[in-house]
Amino acid sequence: MGSKLSQALRAALAGIEGGRLDRADDLLRTAWRMAPYPQIAAALEVLVAELPSALVAEDGMAPSFDSSDEADLAWHNAAADAGPRDRLLLLRAAADGNSRQGATRLHAAEGWVGGDPRLQRALVELAEAIPFRARSTKQFWVEVFARGAEIDDATVRARLLATATLFRRDIHAVMAQWMVQRLDLVMARAPPPRTPAPPDAETAPLLDKLSELTAKLAARARQRETQADPDALLAAIYQAPSDDSARRVYADYLVERGDPRGELIHLQLRSHQLGRDERRREKQLLARHGKDWLGPLAKVVLAKGLRYERGFVAACVVSSRSERDLAAVAGDPRWSTVVELLGTPTEAIACDETLRALRTLEADCALVDAFERRARATAIETLQLHLPVPHNAQALFDNPHVDTPAVAAVFDEADLAPLRTLHSMPRLQRLILLPAESTALVAQYLRPADYGWIFEIPQARQLELLELEIRLEYAGELLAYVAAQRFPIRVVRTPSEQLLRFEATFGEDRRAQVILPLRADEGTAYWARHFGRLLTSLAKGPVDRVTVTLAGKKRLARDARAELERVAATLDDVEVVLPV
Repeated sequence: MGSKLSQALRAALAGIEGGRLDRADDLLRTAWRMAPYPQIAAALEVLVAELPSALVAEDGMAPSFDSSDEADLAWHNAAADAGPRDRLLLLRAAADGNSRQGATRLHAAEGWVGGDPRLQRALVELAEAIPFRARSTKQFWVEVFARGAEIDDATVRARLLATATLFRRDIHAVMAQWMVQRLDLVMARAPPPRTPAPPDAETAPLLDKLSELTAKLAARARQRETQADPDALLAAIYQAPSDDSARRVYADYLVERGDPRGELIHLQLRSHQLGRDERRREKQLLARHGKDWLGPLAKVVLAKGLRYERGFVAACVVSSRSERDLAAVAGDPRWSTVVELLGTPTEAIACDETLRALRTLEADCALVDAFERRARATAIETLQLHLPVPHNAQALFDNPHVDTPAVAAVFDEADLAPLRTLHSMPRLQRLILLPAESTALVAQYLRPADYGWIFEIPQARQLELLELEIRLEYAGELLAYVAAQRFPIRVVRTPSEQLLRFEATFGEDRRAQVILPLRADEGTAYWARHFGRLLTSLAKGPVDRVTVTLAGKKRLARDARAELERVAATLDDVEVVLPV
């Protein structure tokens, strides 16, 4: 084995020195399969940018493989005879479509990962990004973990297993538990990872020579980057916002010129590994430069809600009364990295194709209609929808009997029409319904059946989260209505005398576990009376357990606890857990 390994390494070294880099890459992958030395992995990482590609255009731009049928077909056609560099690009783009397409793409990549350390790291990076979180996307994760079983590098295998911590932290408990169990099961059945023996006298000098040549190749690459056009480097990021390699190249370019944004990019690219001092440095950089890095977007977005990820703006709240400022930033390439767009974005901003990374949108029915009219599928997963004003809104406000509504809110069918199809949002997983600001009290007049149109939209069966408002007397009726629809839902309420918040999570038996959170100022007898009414209402629905929590370090007032205990004692089939 040592002789064959040495032969492969000598031939690879000759290929690098002779400029036959594609040949050297093949030989190094052969050597890696014999013994996974880190020097070989490092050389392969540097070589990949020098390899030929059928996907990368002359300007250095790689194509986008979104959720359109044409892009998905292009991905599979390219995968059929992809070389090492293109396989890396394709694997990184596996989740650029929807979860179903991602699953089929990863299935087509069977056998790619085992013999190439670059693909092994790319797969782990894909898992760490958690591109899909809904229970309806399990098949995607089945394929991710199946490819993970091909990872034979012990260090990279350990990194994949460590994603369990991310899943538990960032994903809803039920889905996270399934993912962790699936990951553990697949890894337990996978062949053990390989750890190379110390290199012998014949191999050691060849690995040293390989490291030397790798350093020279990397230095040449950095020299090219220093001569690169910064506008082209930025364009590469905006064209493929999910590609971290483009951000690393730009970060290196900036660091060599003393630009602090390069430091931020490097820090945020490994955000889950940062220590306390690095977290502090990240905050300092954003405090000093975050507004400047927004460029013209700073005129239309709020400081509150602004979030940077991997060095670029990822979430923002649009709020401006200046039509001129809003029009000026429509189509600006800086929107390309935005994942979460809240506030009052105009149609020209929100619907523009530059927002290719958008996953969360706040909109009204008119903006949703604009998306539908453009007939372009987006990757939006969360929609915060402002409900229209009911056409009988005046009658609702003229009704003096707030406690016993005599009038039902009626939405105009024309306002809801765009929501009947939602062709523009095939990946929708979370729907958050917000009452129109001028008619927030309308929610008091809505019964569960008034939200029945939600279950008619095409994405209803894939939704994992629904937030809405309803009178507390209808809480149990709402949960019964949802349970009858076999709908995987979490329900959140907003606080007021009539509208109290709670969260209900359904199990496989369609029975609900409810969390009823009290703010620190709500642990009083006044609020206990209203929460007591809510408990009584919840008991009328398919509820097994209600857990009352109190924010902060305060405790429930004695009279508040007595009131809640009195109500709980009247509920025969519901367990009520009060804060200690």
